[in-house]
Amino acid sequence: MSAISMKDITKTYKSGFLKKKTLQALKGFSINVTPGQVFGVLGPNGAGKSTAIKILLGLVYPTSGNASVFGKDVRDWTSRKSIGYVPEHPMLYGYLTGWEFLSLSSRLHALPSKERKRKMADVLEWVGMSESSRMLIRQYSKGMMQRIVLAQALLSQPKLLILDEPTSGLDPVGRVKIREIIQREKKKNTTILFCTHIISDAEMLCDELVVLANGSVVCSGNLNALLSSSSPKQKVCFSGVKPEQLLPSPVSFELLAEKNNTIEVSVEEDKASEFLTFLLSKKADIKKLESSAQNLEEVFFKAVLGDKPIYENQ
Repeated sequence: MSAISMKDITKTYKSGFLKKKTLQALKGFSINVTPGQVFGVLGPNGAGKSTAIKILLGLVYPTSGNASVFGKDVRDWTSRKSIGYVPEHPMLYGYLTGWEFLSLSSRLHALPSKERKRKMADVLEWVGMSESSRMLIRQYSKGMMQRIVLAQALLSQPKLLILDEPTSGLDPVGRVKIREIIQREKKKNTTILFCTHIISDAEMLCDELVVLANGSVVCSGNLNALLSSSSPKQKVCFSGVKPEQLLPSPVSFELLAEKNNTIEVSVEEDKASEFLTFLLSKKADIKKLESSAQNLEEVFFKAVLGDKPIYENQ
């Protein structure tokens, strides 16, 4: 059984004064999440990530398609019993302390009264908020706010944890703390849906992911497979040859840098030997040869932008 199944989901909103305009937030969105995975939904702002989460939480219904959590249709309210949720912009009661907020949450979760204090103390320790639990929430920093919301999401020991931009706006220390918590929950076999636009976090944490742009999936798969999906490259650094002397090269290459009579290019790994032979025929001085592995940022920009440059001259 899948932890999350979303098949051909579309979501269309009506907009404008007379509601005659339409906005398609999701277009044929499909994912299948295996229990125990950290599954990433990566995309720029406005890509449709939060809409997908709202559908799973029953906050909005899809225009078409089907979605389920552990085999239960998301229209069935009991599907949400297995979910812990951390929103992108939590809005909490500032006049409550962290402890009081968790006490309220434990009652909403219908936790047995004999277990409440123990579980509250446990989750506060897990997220590193034990010493700050008696402070008023309005005195919390952004990082503390994220951690107390994560604590309430963990109170009921959910099988599925949905995190919407949990590290956005945090300082480096706060981001590391949230990542540590996610990794610990993964070891407990908790399924985690991790929605973010921070590429480094997705690369560090996710087993599988989809890249979402303008409501459509533009790239998906196992992280390792995605990173090795394109031909591996070799960086070659050399001197003693002018750029114009490279034009008759039998191998296509990408010019990376040119400085102080030293040139750095990138060639496909299986063509590197042929390119080196060509350089030696030109009496070039080979200074460095190294592999150039593809990273998730390159996969992301290629999927979202294609061949268009990130910045274009106006």
